[in-house]
Amino acid sequence: MKKILLIFIFSAFISPAENPQIVSFRSSQQEIYLPDHTDKHFLFVPAGFETARIYYNTGEVREMQLQYNILQNLIQYTDSRGISVLEPDNRMDSIVFADHAFIHDPKEGFLELLNGEAIALLLRRRISLHFEPVRRGAYGAESPSASIRTYYPRRDGTATLERANPFRYQMTIKNHLEAELEISMRKSETFFIHTGTELVDASRQRHILRAFADHRAEIRRFMRLNEIDLDRKEDLRKLAGFLSSFR
Repeated sequence: MKKILLIFIFSAFISPAENPQIVSFRSSQQEIYLPDHTDKHFLFVPAGFETARIYYNTGEVREMQLQYNILQNLIQYTDSRGISVLEPDNRMDSIVFADHAFIHDPKEGFLELLNGEAIALLLRRRISLHFEPVRRGAYGAESPSASIRTYYPRRDGTATLERANPFRYQMTIKNHLEAELEISMRKSETFFIHTGTELVDASRQRHILRAFADHRAEIRRFMRLNEIDLDRKEDLRKLAGFLSSFR
């Protein structure tokens, strides 16, 4: 984490991906490509491929055209061969865009770095995907759900779409009967703090107090006096700054 904080040079940014939090639509297309039905800010950070730097703990720095895919929690890159997935490895310290920075955690995957303090505040965005046939008819009958299969996140190795365009395959719902589907995508956010040795769920006060057991009284007092709400990003930034004073 030390190197990440040294290269984190921006102090604040606007993240349009946070709104809206729910996208719903209907479609009867045979192949429903999700990015065609919502603003790209909902699915990607940034909304388009941008030049980013990858910092390695060996001192190596690489520049690539990158984009974070929220739905699949992965970093994509584009080159002359098309769109591919950047495979994380234990040499990777951070990925820095103009207005965003990411690290990779073995358990949580890619996390966005939100501050430049000794105690890092991290964000994990998630998108849950749900779809079902639209009810039709006098008796409210549904189209047989067994005949509707998603191409995300399965990989059966036989789909023409996957061979032709793996990226599009992974972001596509396959509707074999062309029944009208009600599709919803819900975005949620989870915040973490990184103590330097462990990742802590920032939404639970007891987890924070346990991670800083020698400073329980000071932390409780700070949170009470500053009316810290653990669901608010700006309050968590304040708390991370205060916790950094113990390092």
